[in-house]
Amino acid sequence: MKSEQRDNPAQTSCKECLFAKYDGITQTDCLADRLKHFDGDIIEAYDEEKEFYVLNRACTFIRPKSWNEGKPEVEKARLEVKPSFGLFINLPDFSEEELVKTVGSIKNINYDKSKIVVTMCHLQGGESELYVKLLGDLLNAGVEAYLSVSIHEAAKEWDNLNRFRNCLFFSIVSAGQEIDADIFSRCDEALNDDGKIFASAQRNGTSLLLTKIFLSHYIEYKSIYEIEEALMLQSKEEEKHESLDD
Repeated sequence: MKSEQRDNPAQTSCKECLFAKYDGITQTDCLADRLKHFDGDIIEAYDEEKEFYVLNRACTFIRPKSWNEGKPEVEKARLEVKPSFGLFINLPDFSEEELVKTVGSIKNINYDKSKIVVTMCHLQGGESELYVKLLGDLLNAGVEAYLSVSIHEAAKEWDNLNRFRNCLFFSIVSAGQEIDADIFSRCDEALNDDGKIFASAQRNGTSLLLTKIFLSHYIEYKSIYEIEEALMLQSKEEEKHESLDD
């Protein structure tokens, strides 16, 4: 049954999308083949001009007719939706050997390095020449990396977590942890190729949390580690957790 289209910010209207395929005034498909990801969430809508689909959640491939000079290039749109990821490193937790090991694993991640944000932070008085060297290594690898010093713990956490506001997911890195080389690419595939929806993910010991949820709950907990544990548990209980293991 078709329904009259009314504005709803939680929905995505295909009406004016460059990828909407029409037969006359009636939409018949999506040139980017995205409709298969919205099974059960598709409404057949209409207005005085066209008959089209409305999706009950966001579609990252929605593009205006003016995008890309009007050329519906699926590969270009796919590149544009690749998410950014953040890695939070609390330097006082790491020995120098552990830090070298972790940074080495970050450099080996199989993902666009320009979409990886790493923040390494410590309190005043904990400076180390090694920190500066490893910062340079990350920058040279193409990672967006930061080394910061704060005068107290609360500022150290919040100031650095805010660097992840444009990252879809982020991870709190534990001492000596080696970041899984494929976790970011697998997360991207699960989101944008498989159409999955999740608030947390895990692969080979590396965990990811949805950044906006973490930041919105930050003041409710005593430490970032407590938040991480609570939100990871909640996402699993609500079946919003995704295992990215092979």
